[in-house]
Amino acid sequence: MASKNYTYRHPTLLHSNTPQTPPYSQEAEEAVLGAILIAPGVLTNARGLKLKSKHFFFVRHQYIYDAILSDDDDPEFEGQFDYLTVINGLRASGKLDEIGGPAYISRLMNNTPTVRHAEVYILLIKRTALRRELLEAADEIRALALDENKSVEEIKAEVSRTVARAMETVISRQRLTTIGQGMSEYYDQIEKVREDVANGILPIVGVSSGLHELNKLILGFQPSDFIVVAGRPGMGKSALMLNFAITASLLKKRVYMLSLEMSAEQIVQRYAAYKSKVNLSALRQKDLTEEQWARFVAATGGSGDVGLYLDDAAAMTPEGLEANIAEIANGPGLDLIIVDYLQLMSDGGRYAGNKVQEITYISRKLKELAKTWNVPVIAASQLNRGVEQRSDRTPVMSDLRDSGSIEQDADIIIMLYRQEYYDQQAGVLTDARGEAQLIVAKNRQGETGSITVGFDGAHSRFYEYGS
Repeated sequence: MASKNYTYRHPTLLHSNTPQTPPYSQEAEEAVLGAILIAPGVLTNARGLKLKSKHFFFVRHQYIYDAILSDDDDPEFEGQFDYLTVINGLRASGKLDEIGGPAYISRLMNNTPTVRHAEVYILLIKRTALRRELLEAADEIRALALDENKSVEEIKAEVSRTVARAMETVISRQRLTTIGQGMSEYYDQIEKVREDVANGILPIVGVSSGLHELNKLILGFQPSDFIVVAGRPGMGKSALMLNFAITASLLKKRVYMLSLEMSAEQIVQRYAAYKSKVNLSALRQKDLTEEQWARFVAATGGSGDVGLYLDDAAAMTPEGLEANIAEIANGPGLDLIIVDYLQLMSDGGRYAGNKVQEITYISRKLKELAKTWNVPVIAASQLNRGVEQRSDRTPVMSDLRDSGSIEQDADIIIMLYRQEYYDQQAGVLTDARGEAQLIVAKNRQGETGSITVGFDGAHSRFYEYGS
């Protein structure tokens, strides 16, 4: 009679370009299963450490762990599984013979004299599982590198996703959750907000915008949200995006800012103007008075500790953007992504000559990016020229209609409008000097509305109106 094959979880690895047998610990796997069978309470620890059947190297150990989980989840047993229930479960699923019969279950229990070190063995199983996932990822990356039909940017993006997937398999957050788990987390969030309100703190669930009235409407920029800041040229979109970036970074958030319109030097100049309140034109000329120099030094001295990453690439595709983001997110971590601006991104030639389809592709990719990395993505967007043909140039949602699927993809749309700009263009006196309107035209999770903020173009600042 031929012997059963109880061995490998990853047979493909043994025939791949990886020369050695993938890492595993048979002793650790047997010790954990034996400990759970002897003391069912160990399973609570295993669940808490997110141990899953796919982390076991040996197929029969996967089957046994699945049978234990099934018994533990069965209301009939009320969490009280044992040797007999596990054997019956394996027999019912047709896998009892495949694992070596009841004798193998008995052997696991008899060869486990103590459950004291179960947690150490659980962590060892997860570590070896991660190493196997990375070996598989390495083979996938090699295949990608040899695929001459893919661009370098596409390969970089796929490599980032491959490595992220391997890491997520073992150590990242679960994608699936029960309503009970979700409600528990939601309860904790509400309790935290109640404490903040009791202490006189405005409850902000996401990354602060730095503008109190805007925070009241949107509660900050939420993880996985795609936020669009739309306006015609000259409204100050780049300045507003930089304000969001600076505010977040000064609150110890890590921010990636892609600027396809301004160079890194120009962004640094605006950052310095914002922080030091030295006139932007003076900073551009680099000819500062003693008083301006003193303010500049005092305000920018700690900039080395600010987690604001600037990318002034001349061109960028969504795939290239994700590759750059992955480098930071998988390193120090990332809290906010800013793109200035959406229409200057490229789709890599997929929809050459069709601007609407190109913008649709980019918009959807940015939304996917927000969900994949669970961080807010803020993108500036141009409005169509129809705004200029109206006597009332206040922007409305329909001004985005020719911009692909931005209107549908965005979770929040903020329209930026400055009447002062149009009054200056017409050469008339303005009643809106130093004012800007932030019109929250769409808010998938909350209220819409319009707020007035102050705008100081000389220092590239938006601020609370009247402050």
